[in-house]
Amino acid sequence: MDGHDFLAKVDRWFRGDASPPRIRVSITRHSVAMGDDTWAPHTWAFEINTSTTLGELAQIAIDGHYLASIVSGRASWVMQAAGGRALAVLAQQWSVPRWLADPAIVVIHIPDAYDAGRGQADLHFDYRAQVDPAELFRSLMDPQGGREFGNVFAPSRRAQPHRPPKPS
Repeated sequence: MDGHDFLAKVDRWFRGDASPPRIRVSITRHSVAMGDDTWAPHTWAFEINTSTTLGELAQIAIDGHYLASIVSGRASWVMQAAGGRALAVLAQQWSVPRWLADPAIVVIHIPDAYDAGRGQADLHFDYRAQVDPAELFRSLMDPQGGREFGNVFAPSRRAQPHRPPKPS
């Protein structure tokens, strides 16, 4: 779908002639152990509404148990845009992410994550082992005045994408 087709679909949706436009999302993550490598590559592709926020997308990954947990209960992850920019820190021991980017931003408005030409957003979860997630967060803050964004979004109540079972 090119940019013109996408805009036409958005226009039809606003007029009530179509369902909400959707985009493809591809998320990837590192393996956490040799046994986890059995299932690599860890790619999950699905569709979301164009109005889905970054916070809602992170919640989809959390609710879908996409991020592997480890026995110690202390895994740290960095959610990154396709270009490598850190967006959030997630930790197995935390109930919510800590945000380096605004979780209320709509995914299609993240230029280094969303490619309008392909109609796809690409995100990666970088495994940082048992690093202290608070220290990790501080190390990723922009030293030129970066700030933490609050977890102010309301998680979506939309149906979540189906995650296919792992092959046996």
